Amino acid sequence: MKRIKWIIGLLFLIFLFQSYLLSAAGAQPPETEGQLDALSPPAAAKQKAERLVASVFAQQTAAPSALRVGEKFVYTLTWGVIPAGLATLEVDSLVSWKGVDCYWVKITTRTNAFLDKIHKVRDSVGSLIETSLKRSQYYRKKQQEGSFSRDDELIIDYQKEMVILNRGGKLKNTIKIRQGEDLLDPFGVLYYVRGMDLRVGDQIRARVTDGTAVYQMRIDVLKRERVKAWPGYFDCLKIEPKMERLEGIFNKKLEAKLYIWLTNDQRKIPVKMQSEVFLGSVQGVLKEIHDP
Repeated sequence: MKRIKWIIGLLFLIFLFQSYLLSAAGAQPPETEGQLDALSPPAAAKQKAERLVASVFAQQTAAPSALRVGEKFVYTLTWGVIPAGLATLEVDSLVSWKGVDCYWVKITTRTNAFLDKIHKVRDSVGSLIETSLKRSQYYRKKQQEGSFSRDDELIIDYQKEMVILNRGGKLKNTIKIRQGEDLLDPFGVLYYVRGMDLRVGDQIRARVTDGTAVYQMRIDVLKRERVKAWPGYFDCLKIEPKMERLEGIFNKKLEAKLYIWLTNDQRKIPVKMQSEVFLGSVQGVLKEIHDP
């Protein structure tokens, strides 16, 4: 039984870009000038977000944003042929964080009713990534897996040239960063890639932090493929992220490989995600698209 629980927990941790499928207990935006509360920003922050939508897309008429505020993608998770649960990926809102315009993006994951009886997972991740999609400002990861729970908060303070990691509301670690260095959190890097003009053969590099160190990530654009998902076939670019190490994601001892299929268009919608480890293949396949 312990081994089964460990496998289920690993199943959900490996499959994230960050912990790349984390779920619905709901990591929420941090406090901003308007103090964002539970599920949505308060009225003042929401009004500001509406103005931001207009200004952001007005500035990007030559190169429209890959993101749409309010977009939500739902994925069916499987481990081999075994249904495992659901994941939801969404661009929740536009907010202001320390005077910087950011998207609040989040991913939630939950096991299905069958696996809930063995090892219930309710995990969530949220990220504040600047509207340029070039760097992250804040990151929150909440895990509830069986009897295990963890709440990590990551603040990237560019003015103080410091990354602050809080765990359970207490300071866990700080690291110094270089002046002028742009960093991404482990989840925000997905949106960084979505904002790029990708071509087969490209190798994209990014600096990523999990609060313990700063790591170099390389994303290889491998090839074009047609992928079947809801509601039909998609013309996709298959990418593979590679990095030195990041806690809870890529562990060299596990020899895990992660592949992501993005639509070969301006939006770069993740259609399929697959992690290959010694335990087998874990997949998330698009089942629903909700646009604003």
